[in-house]
Amino acid sequence: MNDAPDASQSRISCPGLEQSSDFYQVFLKYFSDAESFNPTRSALLRKFGLALQIERCQGLYLYSPSGLRYLDFLSQYGVLPFGHNHPEIVDAVKDYLNRSRPIMLQPSTPPSVERLADTLQRLAPGKLRFCVFGSSGAEAVEIAVKAARAATGKQTILSTRTGFHGKTLAALSATGRSLYQRPFGGPAPGFEHIAFADPDRLEHYLRRHARETAAFIVEPIQAEGGMIVPGSDYLERVGGACRRNGVLFIADEIQTGLGRTGSLFATLPSASPDILLLSKALGGGIMPISVCMISEAAWTPQIGYLHSSTFANNGLACCVASKVIDMLVRKGEKTINQVRSSGARLLAELQGIQRKYPDVVKDVRGQGLLTGIEFRPFDRGDSAAVAMCAHSECMMGLLSGYLLNEHRLVTAPVFSHSRVLRLQPPLTVSEQQIGKAVDALDSLCENLHKGRYSRLFSYLVRKPSDSPTTSPPRSTGPKAGFRSATAPGGQKGGFAFLIHPSSTEDFLRGDPSFREFSAEELANWHKWAVGMPPSIAHRIPKVESPMGVQTSGWFIGIPLLPKDFYRIGRVAAIGLVEDAIRVAWHLGASVVGLGGYSSIVTRAGLEVTGHGVAVTSGNSLTAVAALRALQRRCRGKRPLSSRSVAVLGAAGSVGRLTATLLAPHVR
Repeated sequence: MNDAPDASQSRISCPGLEQSSDFYQVFLKYFSDAESFNPTRSALLRKFGLALQIERCQGLYLYSPSGLRYLDFLSQYGVLPFGHNHPEIVDAVKDYLNRSRPIMLQPSTPPSVERLADTLQRLAPGKLRFCVFGSSGAEAVEIAVKAARAATGKQTILSTRTGFHGKTLAALSATGRSLYQRPFGGPAPGFEHIAFADPDRLEHYLRRHARETAAFIVEPIQAEGGMIVPGSDYLERVGGACRRNGVLFIADEIQTGLGRTGSLFATLPSASPDILLLSKALGGGIMPISVCMISEAAWTPQIGYLHSSTFANNGLACCVASKVIDMLVRKGEKTINQVRSSGARLLAELQGIQRKYPDVVKDVRGQGLLTGIEFRPFDRGDSAAVAMCAHSECMMGLLSGYLLNEHRLVTAPVFSHSRVLRLQPPLTVSEQQIGKAVDALDSLCENLHKGRYSRLFSYLVRKPSDSPTTSPPRSTGPKAGFRSATAPGGQKGGFAFLIHPSSTEDFLRGDPSFREFSAEELANWHKWAVGMPPSIAHRIPKVESPMGVQTSGWFIGIPLLPKDFYRIGRVAAIGLVEDAIRVAWHLGASVVGLGGYSSIVTRAGLEVTGHGVAVTSGNSLTAVAALRALQRRCRGKRPLSSRSVAVLGAAGSVGRLTATLLAPHVR
């Protein structure tokens, strides 16, 4: 459907630095090793110092084998409402097991499953009545999609472009980011997307497409989209629009539900969702469990009879979930009331940091203990290293690593915005713990504000890099995979120039604060940087020719010294240059100039042609620029003569071309 409103027209903007999945295929191959468990993830975590070795966990703290203590402000993306291994929940598990209660009992139902369903039905907003249990949030989304289609006989599931609903096929199809979809053949048929937080546009869309739309699924707050909080009446208006047009309303409370936002549910009863999804906190950080709650109007025999899951209806998991709910609602919802006050304090403290460093922090937003800090763009031109990380979308990984290693604070980026850091502590966080986190964030922002970038990287260079990737990966083969008539950047006529440092002194020119590093630390920085992929080093503003043609370009940085090109070998070096050209192509460049050793190792570009991008060694640009500079210098003076002009190095390729161009202008 072509009339869904553009994301740019949404009342709430959440730009991020969206890249295509093909770009990430280049990026992620730089982070892999020979481990049996998820080598890409393991290597990436080690690259940014995030691969903690943890021996035990208790409450809000993680403990390393050496006794270091880390404050958890991530809580496994909201899975830990009461922190790690809360004694009451652990005791409930022990008691259940000691009594030999039924855990796996299908097709019969353990009593704890029925008790949990009754509790949820009593507490949930609106007229939700039936529970279908699963093991993960993504599974709950899959159940909701099946239920909506079965109930309505319609196929289309509408969601928001900046939403996040999981990574199984239907869930990632509802997730509004192509990065998660394209490598796996997504989105599946029958999924459409619309702008978030704009009920007027939703109403307009549903009026036109109600006949084919089964349901609209939306998060009350978009956590992974950048901690985007809509207007206070948004969900109520969503519910009204859906009811008026005969479309089911699915509230995805997998991350916002069960106290996280300062209420038991972020969805108010007046919104009247037809389906509501819970997971994460429901298992208390002990057991995986999810539930899809369905109203009587949306329930069908098909979902009750034809849907099943081997590990659903787990008696132990449901016992834990009941304990979690009991702990949340006891004593007049004391814990949830604490979330409101703790969240208000955290937000106020973060807003104070924003006022203190307005050049660093663009926005602070959230609700309850679901909070994020959006930083301003990092490519301010005063740090090549920061620009490299920013344009590779690694900056939040770097900042998370700094907070972890320098301040022992556990944080993480959100999944769908490259400049938002999430702060999502357990619901039982204390004022003192909030103060510690705020002090760490203040230190981070102060370093960014003062341009003390060496301090952000210092934890990576104190010892030799243990990154598994200290040299670029081998080429995947010449001319592989990105030839196309139109680059995804959507721009034709752009240009790019490949650059790399010629000596370690260039590291210091690009990052003056690195002069604080010792010789050993600078060498360690070099080892770390070599393992990074090619990325944007600098964006060149628009230029206009005398004929009125405008274009813009990029410097693409390759973090290798000349000796590194020789060390890694010609095949790997050519593969690296190809990856740099791929980055340029995805940005929209149609011409790429090779600089330094990128020209030499590719035989002046002959080894990297055929990708749908024009490649030049840069000699022509150098010669023409030299000629024009000379012409400007001599403008208005007497004509050039052969006695007043000499070309040094005329036997070389650039000098010979310069002499040839200059000859017609010399008498």
